[in-house]
Amino acid sequence: MSIPFRDEDSWTPFEKLLLVQLAYKHQDNWQLVVRNIKNNSMISHPPEFFTQKNCSSKYRALIEPYEREEFENENKKKLGDISASLNDEHRMPPAAKLARKLYQDRILELRSQVSLTEQRLR
Repeated sequence: MSIPFRDEDSWTPFEKLLLVQLAYKHQDNWQLVVRNIKNNSMISHPPEFFTQKNCSSKYRALIEPYEREEFENENKKKLGDISASLNDEHRMPPAAKLARKLYQDRILELRSQVSLTEQRLR
């Protein structure tokens, strides 16, 4: 049996966004996350790529900077830094901040694909 291809950098913006949304929806139930990703017709990797281990490690790598930022903001609030609590984005959960960024990445990816298609059709 071959080992699934696990290039961390090869995830598309769509796949990352789908992963984050499914991890949030299924509360880190990686079996459900993997099943839903594999059944999505828009994934660019073979289904074997999406293992529980691969998905959970990619999710941890994506969410970790946002969780660290959340922790730092909580510490600032405890120390009396009022400005840390004024920004609406600071009050968003880390998964929501990450999903917002990945959604923006996906929009850029789609715009690029549309532009390339338009150029080919000219």
